[in-house]
Order: sequence, then C-alpha cells, then structure tokens
Amino acid sequence: MVPVVQRLATHPALRKWPETVLGPGAFAVRAILFDKTPAANWKVSWHQDLTIAVRRRLDVPGFGPWSVKEGIHHVQPPAEVLEAMLTIRLHLDSCGPENAPIRMLPGSHRGGKLTSAEIDAWKSRVASIELPCPAGGLVLMRPLIVHASSAATQPSHRRVIHLEYAARDLPHGLDWYERRGSSGSDADQP
Repeated sequence: MVPVVQRLATHPALRKWPETVLGPGAFAVRAILFDKTPAANWKVSWHQDLTIAVRRRLDVPGFGPWSVKEGIHHVQPPAEVLEAMLTIRLHLDSCGPENAPIRMLPGSHRGGKLTSAEIDAWKSRVASIELPCPAGGLVLMRPLIVHASSAATQPSHRRVIHLEYAARDLPHGLDWYERRGSSGSDADQP
C-alpha cells in the first residue's frame, strides 16, 4: 500500500468499522483504487470477490486456483477465510444512479462460494439493491456478497478506494501480501 493509503486504512475513524465487525485484531490486507472515467467506463457482471493477495505461493489444501497479477500471488482461499473478512469502499467522488453505483444481492454472502448457476438463482429470487454514495461515504460489504455495477450513463470520475480487512492469520505458512494496522508489528511487511 502506498503510505497515504496505509495511514487511511489504519486511521481510527476508519478502523472502527472492521473492528466492530471482525473484532479488535482486524488489519488491512489489500487496497485497490477503482476509477471509472468517460474513457474507462466498464461494466462489472455479477460476481463474488474470491481471491486474496499473498506473499508467496505455497501448496496448501483448499487454496487454489493461483494467479499472478502485477507480480503479486493471488489465490482463492476456502470460504471460511473470505467469511472472516470485510471490505470498505471509500468513495472519493459522488456516485449517484447515473454513475454506476455498486449493486448487491442482500444475503448472498451467507451462501458461501457460489457457482454461476447459483448466482443466477440468487438473481432470480432476490431483488438487488443499488448503493449510491456521496463523496466521502463508505460502503461496507463482505467479499462473498454477490455484486455488480453497470457502465455509467453519464460517466465522470467515480474513484473508490477498496480496502480489504481480515482478523486472522492464514494457515500453513501462507502470509497476507500486506498486513497493516493490527496489534502486531508491521515491520516485517513489504
């Protein structure tokens, strides 16, 4: 994480949310900046966030498939790891209905990892909710909640800092790629 995002992710005003949900040992494990613009106005189909970033690849039962993105190892962990995480989306710009706010299927995070057919079943039986958000506003979500966003109908900047938090170490020698803001030391982090 860049220093300003590290400070943001560990600031008490923001940390209170993952600590409330995950407990006082919560720590940030990844940050992503999303920026939809008139030139980069993409649609995201219904999905769950299923991968985590780790320091190195280790063959651990239940973890896989593996990928490398921008030189960083990513893996799909067992559902229990994702169930013990929280994502905070901090909106740097206002995101009204015209600027493609995130949509979610309430309760879908309780279904574990879902197949495409199971996601389709959720879409057919649960009404989605759209979450417009003002600049400076937060959207809290579990990685396993089924979510999507459309392309903006009136595209402008829609910058979102996506922060992922966990409260547990990974098993069998796997390490989070970054771990910031826990009660433990960050000195050994990259």
